[in-house]
Amino acid sequence: MDKKALILVVDDNSGCRELLVGIVELHGFQVIAATCGREAVDLAIAFQPELILMDLSMPGMNGYETTLAIHAHPRGRKIPVVAVSADCVDYTYVSRALESGFLACLSKPWEEPALLETVKKILARGLKPARALIIVEKRRDRVSRPGARRLRRAA
Repeated sequence: MDKKALILVVDDNSGCRELLVGIVELHGFQVIAATCGREAVDLAIAFQPELILMDLSMPGMNGYETTLAIHAHPRGRKIPVVAVSADCVDYTYVSRALESGFLACLSKPWEEPALLETVKKILARGLKPARALIIVEKRRDRVSRPGARRLRRAA
């Protein structure tokens, strides 16, 4: 895992985006940020980050559509994407995220150790969209799929 890895953070909510950027930068990663799906596609294709942290619910082009657009481009095809969204507490959304090419899902509000563990595992393993390690964070105050801590999806 390269601590100098470039990570793209995508969230339309400025508070969430700035918090994610701050945490990731604090731990030594390089970060670029996008406020919407279209901007995320442009930045992903131009800079080819090693990882994208993507909100699912955004106006205009949502996180699912954005990820599909990034993976449809030859320069974005192998960029791993992690969903970081309040929607990740519902397995229906997690399932849709997997179908759209996400490697992992973290629910908001996320906890810093879970976020960093996910980032480090994906960067260390060099996971690409074809082979996913899915992490559904189980929180005491939220209901997710019973017993869903770590799920593996076959290639």
